[in-house]
Amino acid sequence: MERLSGKVAVITGGATGLGAAMATRMAAEGASVAVLDTDKDSGAQVVASLTAVSPQSAFYPCDVTSEDEVRSVFSAIADSFGKIDILVNNAGRHGPAGRHRLGRGLPGLG
Repeated sequence: MERLSGKVAVITGGATGLGAAMATRMAAEGASVAVLDTDKDSGAQVVASLTAVSPQSAFYPCDVTSEDEVRSVFSAIADSFGKIDILVNNAGRHGPAGRHRLGRGLPGLG
C-alpha cells in the first residue's frame, strides 16, 4: 500500500522502539520520513533500513528539550523536504517533569 505517498513525516524519538516502528511503517506506506533523536547510531541504522523503500528519508540528531535545536532541525527539514505533513511527537525525557513551551512558528508547519 502507498497510503502516504508524497507525504513527509517527522518522528521525534524515532531511533528506537515505537518511534522506529512508526518510521518503518510510514516509509512502507510511501512517506518520506525525517527521524529525529539524540541516539545518532540507532537513528542512522533506522534510516539506513528505510532508504530501501523511502530513499528521501533522513536522520537529524535533535534534543527536543532545546528549543533552539528543534527550530534549527525543523528549518533544515523544511529546506530539504519543502513541507511537513505528519508530525509524531514521540520523544520523551527522563527525570522530573518540568514545564516548557515551544515558541510558535516552527518552519514547515505553517
